[in-house]
This record gives sequence, C-alpha cells and structure tokens, in this order.
Amino acid sequence: MKPETLAIFSFLVSLIAYEFLGLLFLYAAAISSTGFGVFVTGLVTIAIFAIIGALLTGLKVYAIERS
Repeated sequence: MKPETLAIFSFLVSLIAYEFLGLLFLYAAAISSTGFGVFVTGLVTIAIFAIIGALLTGLKVYAIERS
C-alpha cells in the first residue's frame, strides 16, 4: 500500500474512533449535569480534538511508512 493511502485510511479510522470515544465521554458527563449549552460546547470541543488527533495519527503513520 502507498504511504499516502495508508495515512488517509488511518486518519479516517482514528477520526471515527475519537468521535465515538468523545461522544461516550460527553454522554457520561451529560448524565451528571444539566444544561443544553454544556452539551453543544462539548460537541464542538469533541469535534475539534477528534480532528486534531486524527490528523496527528495520519501524519505519524505517513512518517513511519515513508521511512
């Protein structure tokens, strides 16, 4: 497999994994607190951190496969 293809695949897989993990944490936090504003802020935060984490994972896989 080409390093670019493997990096894109790992980006997509890790993005899905980080989103599910973040939503699991958000669901656990939403049970203990009330308020819709906290939920929306949590969704935005999860989306940002999931994209950053998946991007770093994809870049790491690309660097490993390239060397």
